[in-house]
Amino acid sequence: LRNNYPYSLEAPRAGSRIGNMVAGREEKEQEKERHRTDADDSELLFTLQFGAFQEEENAEKLFSAISGIFPEARIENSVTDAGAEIFRVRSGRYRRRSAAERDSLTAMREYGYNSRILTIH
Repeated sequence: LRNNYPYSLEAPRAGSRIGNMVAGREEKEQEKERHRTDADDSELLFTLQFGAFQEEENAEKLFSAISGIFPEARIENSVTDAGAEIFRVRSGRYRRRSAAERDSLTAMREYGYNSRILTIH
């Protein structure tokens, strides 16, 4: 609906529902990861994700803001199953979830940037 009829009165609501579904899926994945211990992390890597955007310039603005604080910051782009391009602002490759959690807390407490801890391959 949102893609085919963007000027429909229902399009904003459809976009909001899609966003809620995506956020719910990410929260479930994060909840699974929270229950893991560092002892279980030997084969996993973690990263901090500060944002995901459909517009590249929004990702570039966030990247510019955090790259001085997080030198490993990067923009990763990918294409969703629906064919939309997404630009993700991420930082770090951690072997231990506890290290990622520490930097995530620092980002929030000292600099005011929220992040999510995600597993990467």
